[in-house]
Amino acid sequence: MTEKRGKQQRGIDTQNALIEASARVFARMEYDKAKLKDISEEAGISLGSLYFHFGNKDDVAMAVLDEQQVRMNAVLAEVTEQQFEHSLARLLALLDGMAKLIARDS
Repeated sequence: MTEKRGKQQRGIDTQNALIEASARVFARMEYDKAKLKDISEEAGISLGSLYFHFGNKDDVAMAVLDEQQVRMNAVLAEVTEQQFEHSLARLLALLDGMAKLIARDS
């Protein structure tokens, strides 16, 4: 059972590496010019492995967008849980959190 868990974790790690590499490639070049080969090279993972995890470039792009949405929702949840005296302070905290998220992604 430990072996299966190890393989599952490796698969998750590979998928995450591909998503991160895809985000970098899409940020660097226009989406229509980006190739799956560019993504696999950026991630240091074989093209076959990329196809195993994602069927095509649109699937990869959706995974990147889904991951970004999860991260943005986490910032929103964090700000929502905090107490603020004024709505403006809440808005500024949200903008600050989003700015930090964007800065980390750059």
